[in-house]
Amino acid sequence: MSQAINLQDTSYTGTSAGYFITRAVVEAETITKGCIYVQETNFRLHIPRVEITNFIQKFASTPTSQGSVTVDGNILEPKRMMLYYEFEPSIFEAHWTSEELSKELLTRELPATAESYILLQTFKRLNEFTENAIWRSRQVFDPANAGYVTPASKGQEAGDSAYLYFDGLMSRLLADSGTIQVPGLTAGSTINTSNFFTVMGNIYNLVPKALIGKYGPKGLKFLMGPRTFQTMEQSYNVPTITAYKEGNPSDVVNKAYLGYDVVKLNGIPDNTIIACIACPDQTSNTWLGVSSTSDDTQVQLAKLQPNSSLYFVKGLFKMDTNFGFSDQVVVWTPLVA
Repeated sequence: MSQAINLQDTSYTGTSAGYFITRAVVEAETITKGCIYVQETNFRLHIPRVEITNFIQKFASTPTSQGSVTVDGNILEPKRMMLYYEFEPSIFEAHWTSEELSKELLTRELPATAESYILLQTFKRLNEFTENAIWRSRQVFDPANAGYVTPASKGQEAGDSAYLYFDGLMSRLLADSGTIQVPGLTAGSTINTSNFFTVMGNIYNLVPKALIGKYGPKGLKFLMGPRTFQTMEQSYNVPTITAYKEGNPSDVVNKAYLGYDVVKLNGIPDNTIIACIACPDQTSNTWLGVSSTSDDTQVQLAKLQPNSSLYFVKGLFKMDTNFGFSDQVVVWTPLVA
């Protein structure tokens, strides 16, 4: 039996705090900060789009039809994945939570305190996975799929091999010929304090006219990962460019660029900036399809089977990403399709 719980604290030498501390982990900021529209679906779903062009003409008493109405859509097709691990409650007999164990061996369950914090950390790690998967996932990272490649071949970190169940937003955007990509980038291109505002200016110069002047939560946003966001904060405090900053160099950085929101999203790879409409409703250009948004329907803790003392934690999920219009997204990244 594979025991998921590795109990290293068996030195019960007296009273202890009635709680566990949990490691800080990456949050699902793309969702919690309202930078993506989340659509519940268990099946293939079309993101419907409509475009109308060339419909103005000279006056005529009896006009002829002119114009084009295009109705199409991108697709969300959530792929299945799961989490699963087993544990033996009696392992806590040597732990300070042993006082919470039931006296009856046949009905022994995980101590309530341990159960609460194990599930808490499970959900935190699940949120971390979701955040990274939204941006970094590529099905070609799955060794079982034809065309398997390593993350390094796409310019990504080795650890991104864990995100292999569907295609994330970076994969979708880079594979679409309509995406507006800042030219001249090569593998290893980095953003630093000396070029940050040059990079932002290059991105802004390519923003479609329809998005210029759209401010606020539902307007144009500049999305970047935590390391690039750190570079931005440091760039605002470089003495030679304090003109870009409101207030003193020692003030907290105003998280905006020319009035547009700048948002740190943990899942976005380093040296990558995306400019687009990203909000939590259907006007968003970023979409996430999931089987359920309720924690209660995603994760289960229960006894393995009647003749076993083992318990398990199991979660079943479906997830996929896509975008609305690639020609309204500007991307600065050294990653490749």
